[in-house]
Amino acid sequence: MLERFFNRRNKQRPAAPKPPVPQHKADAPLPRAKARRVSFVVPAYNVAPYIDRFLASLFGQSSALRNFEVIVVDDGSTDRTGEIVREWRDRYPDHLRYVHQPNAGAAAARNTGLKLARGTWVAFPDPDDFLDVDHVRKMLKETEAAHAKPLLAVVSNMVFYHETTDTFSDSHPLRYRFQKGLVRKPTDDLGDFMQLSVNLCWFRRDVIARHGVQFDTRIAPAFEDAHFVNRLFLLAPGHTVSFVPAAKYYYRKREAGTSLLDGTKTHIGWFSTQIELGSLDLLQFAERIFGSVPRYIQRTCLYDLFWRFRYLVDHDERATFLTDDQRAQFLRLVRAVMDRIDVSVIETFDLAGCTEEHKVALLALYKGRRRGSPAVYVTQFDRQTGAFQFQSMGGGDDDFIPRIVLNGRDVSPQLQSRRSTRFFGQPYSRQNLFWVAMEDGDDIRFEVDGTPCRIRRGGTALGNRADWLTLRNALVPARPAVTGQFRRLRDHVMATRDRFRDCMVLMDRDDRADDNAEHLYRHMMRTGRATNAWFILDPKSSDWDRLAAEGFRLLPYGSDDHIAAQMNARFLISSHADEYVLWPVPKAQFGDLARAEFVFLQHGVAIGDMSAWLNSKPIRLFVTTMPVESESLGSSSSPYVFSEREVLLSGLPRHDALKSKADACNTDMILFAPTWRKYLTALNEADGERRSKVPTFAESKFFDSWGNLLRSDALKSLADRHGLTVCFAPHPNMAMYIDDMALPSHLHIVDFRKGVPYQNLFARARVAVSDYSSAVFDVAYLQKPLIYFQFDEAEIFSGGHISRRGYFSFERDGFGPVARDVDGVLAHLERALSGQENPVYARRRQAAFPFRDGGCCERVCAALERLTDRRPGLSLLHATQGTVRDDVPDSASAQAPVVPLREVARLRG
Repeated sequence: MLERFFNRRNKQRPAAPKPPVPQHKADAPLPRAKARRVSFVVPAYNVAPYIDRFLASLFGQSSALRNFEVIVVDDGSTDRTGEIVREWRDRYPDHLRYVHQPNAGAAAARNTGLKLARGTWVAFPDPDDFLDVDHVRKMLKETEAAHAKPLLAVVSNMVFYHETTDTFSDSHPLRYRFQKGLVRKPTDDLGDFMQLSVNLCWFRRDVIARHGVQFDTRIAPAFEDAHFVNRLFLLAPGHTVSFVPAAKYYYRKREAGTSLLDGTKTHIGWFSTQIELGSLDLLQFAERIFGSVPRYIQRTCLYDLFWRFRYLVDHDERATFLTDDQRAQFLRLVRAVMDRIDVSVIETFDLAGCTEEHKVALLALYKGRRRGSPAVYVTQFDRQTGAFQFQSMGGGDDDFIPRIVLNGRDVSPQLQSRRSTRFFGQPYSRQNLFWVAMEDGDDIRFEVDGTPCRIRRGGTALGNRADWLTLRNALVPARPAVTGQFRRLRDHVMATRDRFRDCMVLMDRDDRADDNAEHLYRHMMRTGRATNAWFILDPKSSDWDRLAAEGFRLLPYGSDDHIAAQMNARFLISSHADEYVLWPVPKAQFGDLARAEFVFLQHGVAIGDMSAWLNSKPIRLFVTTMPVESESLGSSSSPYVFSEREVLLSGLPRHDALKSKADACNTDMILFAPTWRKYLTALNEADGERRSKVPTFAESKFFDSWGNLLRSDALKSLADRHGLTVCFAPHPNMAMYIDDMALPSHLHIVDFRKGVPYQNLFARARVAVSDYSSAVFDVAYLQKPLIYFQFDEAEIFSGGHISRRGYFSFERDGFGPVARDVDGVLAHLERALSGQENPVYARRRQAAFPFRDGGCCERVCAALERLTDRRPGLSLLHATQGTVRDDVPDSASAQAPVVPLREVARLRG
């Protein structure tokens, strides 16, 4: 990982480590009647692209071939799977058996293979995965070891192989089982250990046969293997299960997302049979055998069930394909499972992202109780006032606010706000955020109905009471253990502290400028504020020479000086909040050195609900454009964690120059500017948050709909008739697909990655067609017509993108009409270009933006200056309220007030 990190900084992706496959020495043929030590039963269905590598990893093992047999059960494949396996069988006739059966599912195929197995041990690997070269040898070694109780199962260590990026990651949520070396557990009490995947395990075949355990073919789309494993464990008390970290099993995450575990969330069985015949049956089976459910079985079933809470809380739209009866059945099954999960299991369950918020919700909804000792979390410290932000959480409709006792006296919270979530229409959790003003020496405690609350910072307990210094220290990151190149870079950060102390670091994207950070930096230069400011950019960017010539003080992205400046900065100011912006180096290694407060300029306008993404960002100042946008982000009832303290209604810095640029341009084009799609891009793990292609793009609605529109003869005719150029300018994350779309030559195609200024296009556009993008609100800011082409609304708002539906309705609030198909777009274009647009859209455009005064940059600069104010007695709202300085040369800027959030309603009216 260290090498990968430094290569990423240098824009080089290292080659993925390939598991070695040695040349195997041919064994002497063994009689077919000879029993093998292990039988590999392999269910195979349409895995032709993968099964070669899987079988190569098996027959390339460092262990001798005489130790195992392979039984491939072809479950009715329609591709070349059977042909490939038969070729391998011809090479290893004494070791590989091929069986074909009509398609019946992986469980049925495993049952077929189990009947044919002859080994002492039996394993069930998947044919799209592959094994480490020493896998068999290391598993066999454990089977040969002495055990106090008979060995029933040996579990190997799953490592993810990401096909898209050709990388490996040891990141499975259950990897804790392997982090302390070889572990042996009794089947009577696995404790906090659990086993769900059958493909990682070797089992004693005679024990399976003795108890008649089979895979239940009715359980779908998953969990049939967990059901098999855990029924066997329950039926065989007094045995041992070994967890062997050295035996690596590589689980393939496919490019197309078609692994067995991918796509389960859209299967009706995930909401019904998987729970009823899987988790619930397992719990009931344990009750019948033991009279109660062992802890490890409860944890196994809660682990499987909990992913539904993770997926569905605040996302009812993801299950809209369920009928009312199916929804009711799902909720009944969830309750039946939760009725069999002990309170102590819920309270101590820390897997799969089960945070305190989820724990209090599950306890409230299914146990009718609060935590035995409620927790209050300290989350933020305000440098100017010495105040702390705290957070408490309730489940269901429990809306408690803790009693706050400061120095023995009750005090009231400040800037109090509530965030609530729902699960299938019912209240799930409530998050209460509030600030308390404190000074050095103050002491604080909290109570709920007379019960003292635990004060915590993340997973660290601070006790039932804490003083100011304890809280302050709890928010200071600990110094990590550092070695190698990280030590050298940290030394550079410290050595340049005087050079970069309290500087301002600004950037848009690492490879592009031309956004709000560039415009703000230019204003800082013009007003004498840039003496201690730096702009970050890749030297290969087409913007580098242009900005250098203009006098920008540039630092190469990822360079030692960039890291040093950002770690020593007073402010990090950017139009993007991606991880590569916030942390160009690993937070775990540099978090203790970072001092900057993050100012989020935004790339557009926050119109969708992006709280799931943005709430985790450390935003100190959140720049907004429209009053309704500010209200949606900072009001006490919004889904965001921000308040009036963070939200600044100032307008986007780039808007100051946009109007004058538009006045000087001819409007000579129809601009088509679609935004990106999360579901059509793959996250490139080697590069942080950058995106790469997915193989299904050519089958997508995006490819068809935008392609059909842009290739339309009617569009070309319309543009020619009005003397306009047709310009296609997709979001930079989608520009990689431009060549794949086979667009006509008469189009003017813009690749923003190559440095084309956004503002030039917005200024030249007579009308713009977008979809869900807020960046093209700049066109509305210029009071030009917009059209929204929304053909994949269901995919976008059902988890296919980073935002959910927010306050902004395109139909109710949009700056132009919504079209669902190509004909609709063309009709709306004709009306807009002929001056026949519905006048309601022009009125909306006029009313939406309160600042067209050229003072947006100045409002942001004034807020930054207020953030550095160290006078005593300042308000928590000091940065986002007040007026700008009156000595700025630009008279328009000098008259531009910063608008407190409480006055937003007046502006909206």
